[in-house]
Amino acid sequence: MFGNPEKIFPIMVGTWIVLGLLSFYLFFIRKNYEFKVRYFKYFVIMVAILFIAFVTAMGAPLQAYIFMIPVVIVITFLNIRNTRFCKTCGKTIINQLGSGKIDFCPKCGSKLQD
Repeated sequence: MFGNPEKIFPIMVGTWIVLGLLSFYLFFIRKNYEFKVRYFKYFVIMVAILFIAFVTAMGAPLQAYIFMIPVVIVITFLNIRNTRFCKTCGKTIINQLGSGKIDFCPKCGSKLQD
């Protein structure tokens, strides 16, 4: 099964669809601040590891990891650093520009926790 992209790719796509729907529900639809703060970083790290595992299972050459692993680490770091949650309304706030710090919730206006 390892090194066979024809078998692995459909599994990867299905997994990504499930993870996308699950993350949308858990971190955008649900308003549970404590859950989001506690599990978001673990979820993002698990998805990064899963991505590297799928690429490995599809038989990527060793040279691909020289580029892929640093990029995955940077993307994971930025996702964790630029995502905040409002304690008052439970909104997930993503600073997509990465410039400056968002101090107030755009939905309810309350001050965000650090």
